[in-house]
Amino acid sequence: MKDYTPIKFAGLLALTAVSALTLLGSAALAQQPLVPPAAPKAEAPAPATPVATPQAAPAPAPQAAAPVMARLALASVIVPGEPVNDGDYVSSSRFYGDWRLACDEIESRGRRICRLEQELGLSGKWALTWKLVESSQKKPFFLVSFPAAANPEKKVQLVIGGFIREFGKEEWACSGSTCEFYIPADTTAQQLILGASNIRFRYSLGTETIELSASMKGFMTALDTLVDEPTAAQPASAPVAAAKPVRPERKKVASRQFETIRRTNDPMPEALKKIYGVN
Repeated sequence: MKDYTPIKFAGLLALTAVSALTLLGSAALAQQPLVPPAAPKAEAPAPATPVATPQAAPAPAPQAAAPVMARLALASVIVPGEPVNDGDYVSSSRFYGDWRLACDEIESRGRRICRLEQELGLSGKWALTWKLVESSQKKPFFLVSFPAAANPEKKVQLVIGGFIREFGKEEWACSGSTCEFYIPADTTAQQLILGASNIRFRYSLGTETIELSASMKGFMTALDTLVDEPTAAQPASAPVAAAKPVRPERKKVASRQFETIRRTNDPMPEALKKIYGVN
């Protein structure tokens, strides 16, 4: 009988070697950091052919939204952050013909800003205000305010004799219940407006046309009063040495405001009247 022990022994050695290799492999794997199995690599989808998505016709390039006019920055006697003592700020109004001369003043500083304005009404209701104002840049403007309910599809018209100047909604600055537009009070505007006797404004409320007649009566008198107002005088009884400082000379303060309008208020040349149809 053959002895198979060496064969069995050899087979056992081989099996042991394989087991040892398997264990070594497992130990090696155990030393490696755990990495989640890589997700199967998705093939990059072929560039999608732009599908005609029912997309709304490209929004018309935002038409430079009609520039919203900023409200005109007006000159002011009050400087932000500057303290004003009680009783030092004075607001006054005087009437000349169809015009109101309204002034604000800080007395201790001899600082005063005025405006000339006229309100127009219809059937007992306010319909429009126009005024001569000064911007923060010390430039004179005619400022026209009217109801915000005015039809924006229509234009506001300034009618002087046969001359019509139209102001579309892109020229309006609106806030709350009013809108306004501005007319630089340059020489031509002054001659047109100050030299005319027949001035009208037109705008629409819904389908109704509102037409208003304006007047220049009292305007130049108010302007002359503003520019030529005499200096405040000291009481005759008070000795000069003991007199309290009086308000700074108003003439010097006021003459800087609207003085250019006073100087250019010459009668409108006949040639200009014919061009603009001013009567």
